[in-house]
Amino acid sequence: MAKVSITGKVAAVISDISLENIKVIEKFRPQALSLFEGEGKEKTIVFRIASGNTDCISNNGIVFTAKVDDGRAVVCTMLEDAEKAKDLFAEKFGVAILNLRKLEAQIPAVLEEIKAERDAVMAAIDVQ
Repeated sequence: MAKVSITGKVAAVISDISLENIKVIEKFRPQALSLFEGEGKEKTIVFRIASGNTDCISNNGIVFTAKVDDGRAVVCTMLEDAEKAKDLFAEKFGVAILNLRKLEAQIPAVLEEIKAERDAVMAAIDVQ
């Protein structure tokens, strides 16, 4: 599950998902990085994660730009007040953390599907 580490005014959200796996899913199953609400034509994205070049966190989504030593994706943001950092973060980004955790729970199955499909394609390739 995602963890949040706050030092002074800087909050770092560290996902259980590696940055590399986010990039793989973006390539082969981008819809798996989104949470949806509604059905059919009324279906809308309520939260999404992605990799990118600029850190971004909001209750609508997170863009991860870096990784910690073990490869897990991380995003950093500044808070207004170091003394109230924990409360500020929870109020401003609490929904984002809850939604990130929902996505993290789904990712292992998505990665297994992608691996199985890749294995099937590789088995069908004969190099002469």
